[in-house]
Amino acid sequence: MNYFILTAICMAAPLHAAETGSWKSLFDGKTLDGWEQHGGKATYAVEDGAIVGTSVPNTPNTFLCSDREYGDFVLEYEYFPHPTLNCGVQFRSQIREKGDRVWGYQCEIDPSDRKWSAGIYHEAGRGWLYPVESVEAQAAFKPGVWNAVRIVCHGPNIQTALNGVLVSELVDDGERQGIIGLQVHGVGNKTTPMSIRWRNLRIMELAADDASALLDGQVDTLGQSAPRGADVLLAPGKDLAEWQLRPEKVPWMSNYEAGKLQWSVDKEAGVAVPLAKAGSMDSKKAYGTQRIHVEFRTPPMTEAEPRAEASGNSGVYLQGRYELQICNSFGLAAADNLCGGLYKLRAPDVNAAKKPNEWQTYDIVFTPARYEGDKKTANARFSAKLNGQWIHRNVEISGSTGSGDKETSSPGPLRLQEHQHLVEFRNAWVSDMDSPAQLNSYDPRKK
Repeated sequence: MNYFILTAICMAAPLHAAETGSWKSLFDGKTLDGWEQHGGKATYAVEDGAIVGTSVPNTPNTFLCSDREYGDFVLEYEYFPHPTLNCGVQFRSQIREKGDRVWGYQCEIDPSDRKWSAGIYHEAGRGWLYPVESVEAQAAFKPGVWNAVRIVCHGPNIQTALNGVLVSELVDDGERQGIIGLQVHGVGNKTTPMSIRWRNLRIMELAADDASALLDGQVDTLGQSAPRGADVLLAPGKDLAEWQLRPEKVPWMSNYEAGKLQWSVDKEAGVAVPLAKAGSMDSKKAYGTQRIHVEFRTPPMTEAEPRAEASGNSGVYLQGRYELQICNSFGLAAADNLCGGLYKLRAPDVNAAKKPNEWQTYDIVFTPARYEGDKKTANARFSAKLNGQWIHRNVEISGSTGSGDKETSSPGPLRLQEHQHLVEFRNAWVSDMDSPAQLNSYDPRKK
């Protein structure tokens, strides 16, 4: 937060109409209209309102594919697994002319003891990108009943959830568009037919400038692991090598020393805390479009300074320009200068702040302002949750806040503000949506 007088009045308005598209059914419950078969010779039929895929011996993997491609979307469906038949659902996938071979991302259906259902596999390509190692995620699969899956794709971000449990999340420089495909895995020379069923397939296409769906369905993200491919900035075992001192001194920083980052970190716990009045901490890497997770804890209020802004005062700055406020505001009316507020621009939709001394979470997706030369053509836009509750969804930010850096077309750092109070930070990571890396295969069995 900052107490400087703003020289201009900026407005932040929600854009609810642009949050998402509308749901479209991919299966009419009666026919296979809109679908076409590729690859092997397994069979597909409609029975009792479900698509039934049945294995055939001595044929390769078979795919029932959508007759059009999809890019950014939310895909939901249910499946009833066979006890032993490995299958999957392709997304953003392609079809090679040679061999009619389907390749690309796959959301796994794994009824085996391995329990990798809803892991992400790159079919006929890079192999395993996100095997399922979490015990909670492994337990999400339910044999002998209908299982519900949700896949979110936006830019390089991919998430899968199974029966309401987040299973996989990665940021990957891979295919951004492709078909949806229902896979029946090859079974070699096994002659006994094995079947899997799918129903309630529907898709919602998403606007390119609204990544808020990546935050849907996540109630408590405290302690959440970073997506594979994200930049981990604070975590157990890490020092502050990813950080530097904010290069600009502001009036209250009486202990500021140019070029000297006076934050300490407990490497075992991964918790960072500033020296009071010594300056804010910037990530060395600058980011444009991004997904952010930060956990923080405020100290208790003092009797001498019972005001919320005089206790636990800090903030998370997107690109060093736009501040999401941190302070002790548990139980107070929501306000733009209290926890969850876009400082001096927009109050949070609800006050979701916890009590002092409790760890809290910010989950944020951010799209920067767009420029043509020196002229701004579109405002920055972001969505945020505090402690699992929506506080801003797809809102515009018309200018930098308080003591934030000047708004430009350049990317900027993630900033953790030092504002005279010993606010602690941990578990900070950023998914770089503008410059993602292409992930290599990863299989924990081969460690």
